Amino acid sequence: MTVVTFALLRHASFDSIEHAGGTWNGLSGHLEHVAGQMRSGVLQPLTGGGPYAAPGTGDRPWTGAAADEAVREIGLLTDELHAFHYEALAVSAALHRAGKSFAEAQ
Repeated sequence: MTVVTFALLRHASFDSIEHAGGTWNGLSGHLEHVAGQMRSGVLQPLTGGGPYAAPGTGDRPWTGAAADEAVREIGLLTDELHAFHYEALAVSAALHRAGKSFAEAQ
């Protein structure tokens, strides 16, 4: 077990914590983007909505039990991606706060 001394804290670099926070923030943005693509590029066409729907119809292009299950599963996956976006933001914020606190402690 290493005891943190004043000298160790004074000369420590916390750049890696800030870098990790930035990486998590970037991951959050990617997750949000992928969730949006899933919703608009996959779910909307499967449910008969969006830009790929036939004009004047709200009919689903694919129907039946398999279609219902696919829409349900893809919807759940999209919701999970959206939730992971917020979790990644929270990790990023925690790392930034930690880096700031360590820098203040120096």
